[in-house]
Amino acid sequence: MTETKNNSLVLFENVSKNYGKNRALAELTFSIESGSVTALAGPNGAGKSTSLKLICGLLRYRGSALFHGRQIRSITDLEIVRAAYFLPEDKELRPQSRVKEVLVEARELGGKRVDRKRLESLCEELSVNASLERRVRELTPGMRTALYLAVTLSTDAELYALDEPLSGLDPILRTRVIGHMKELAIRDGKTVIYSTHILEEAEEAADRIVFMDRGRALFSGGVDEAKERYREIIADGKEAETLRPGANGILHVRRETNGVVRALAETSGISLGHPGKSCPVSLRDLFLHLVEASREGGSR
Repeated sequence: MTETKNNSLVLFENVSKNYGKNRALAELTFSIESGSVTALAGPNGAGKSTSLKLICGLLRYRGSALFHGRQIRSITDLEIVRAAYFLPEDKELRPQSRVKEVLVEARELGGKRVDRKRLESLCEELSVNASLERRVRELTPGMRTALYLAVTLSTDAELYALDEPLSGLDPILRTRVIGHMKELAIRDGKTVIYSTHILEEAEEAADRIVFMDRGRALFSGGVDEAKERYREIIADGKEAETLRPGANGILHVRRETNGVVRALAETSGISLGHPGKSCPVSLRDLFLHLVEASREGGSR
């Protein structure tokens, strides 16, 4: 279910990470292509934040994690420090500072890495300028996110690792941020990897996706690839009774309370004359199938 590519910008192979007795990553394998927007999608505790921190050299780990073909060591690895920009999930840094002070500090500390015109434009577009005199702790969660996104997206980096960057944003700001994430990849050739647990959002923002659960990757590849590779077969009554894993390319079966059965199947394995109706599968339904199959000890 997972893919690996030797020419990837980031390549995880059998990466594991424990916090004491708690396992955050369990032999995690996935790849990130240069110039892409990749979503790490999964429930809370799937290992998304840990993966982002590890990519930026913030954590020790076991296994192989490569950046440009070199093992990721730690924050002391200057190549990682210069190339990656990490936006944490906790966006309450400097809570006592005023918004304008955060922006001044970003310009001063970022130096030439900060595109000042772009920062000014983003502050206007994301409505940050309306709160310049307010302290960070006084901002709504959405406006704190907008503030730190303005700084992040105006700072030059090869790779942007964003932890829940769309959390708390209203639909207008969310759409604008997604547009800027795509622009970084398409126009500037940058790589964006971000975490989310909202699959509909990932379908809009990302061209590649990694489904994660319990520290493992259930699928890694293109969003279009996922939709083309899998379909859902929907049936009820006697037809539903014939839908079982292993038949007609079926990987997993979900039975609903109204008697309807939804089966996930690989497109290539579906035969002519199969029972039920074959339909495209959404990322949300695909993820639910893969998670349930994994937890039930299914074929995938």
